[in-house]
Amino acid sequence: MLRTSGRRIDMSTPFVDAMLPDGSRLHVVIPDVTRRHMAVNIRKFVLQAHSLDELVALGTLTTQAARFLEAAVAAGLNILVSGGTQAGNAASH
Repeated sequence: MLRTSGRRIDMSTPFVDAMLPDGSRLHVVIPDVTRRHMAVNIRKFVLQAHSLDELVALGTLTTQAARFLEAAVAAGLNILVSGGTQAGNAASH
């Protein structure tokens, strides 16, 4: 799994974070960092919306927020997005 990332895992590097070709995130830890066994975690990202209108339909954004973002992008404004992983994912709650 790490081959495509160019990363390696061994006693000198007992844990690694890498991105897989499909954009998924891979985290691997080997013993002695773990108690006994290797730990492998893969975080898959599922994209459910492809437009602001779809985000509004999912209840992730209000119509007003979507129109504001459209105007901000059209005006070339800087946009800062902040929050923990899936902090804005209404579909996961």
